[in-house]
Amino acid sequence: MDFRTLAAAAVFALSSIGATSATALDFKFSFENTANGGGTVTGIVRGLSEGTTAATSFEVLTNSLGFGIGEYIGSPINNSFTVTFGQLTSAFFASNGDDNTPPAVTSSSISVLNLAPGVFAAGLTDDPGGSFTPSAGNATFMPAATAAIPLPAGGALLLTGILALGWFRHRAST
Repeated sequence: MDFRTLAAAAVFALSSIGATSATALDFKFSFENTANGGGTVTGIVRGLSEGTTAATSFEVLTNSLGFGIGEYIGSPINNSFTVTFGQLTSAFFASNGDDNTPPAVTSSSISVLNLAPGVFAAGLTDDPGGSFTPSAGNATFMPAATAAIPLPAGGALLLTGILALGWFRHRAST
């Protein structure tokens, strides 16, 4: 194999490694829950990416009133999130507990509405039928630690080493 072929193969391999990287974006959320008598609710939305996608997980982690903790992806009525430059700019999510099957939460309902870019209303109720209106502008979403799909860290180094060996071999043969 000549030096130009080896160099072209190395450049192609390096560009392919970069092209296969992707990032799953997760967002922590919190809101004051006026939909059902007060309390603070926190949770996480997982599995989003740049653009408009559905969440792979929507989970309530805490509620100071104690109800509704768990996963709500079972049978969501709405599941649409828009991420722009790593920030959540739009969210429409609703899941009624009586539409879910275990292990998703069946005893409570949750809703998140987009009021304006980056302004969200949210509510959690212990009514599995979900008849409530979320409170205006009460929810915040913050990027959580992202889970980058791991790339072989030594891959670029290995290809650079192969390229260098090819270069030294080429110099020695001329």
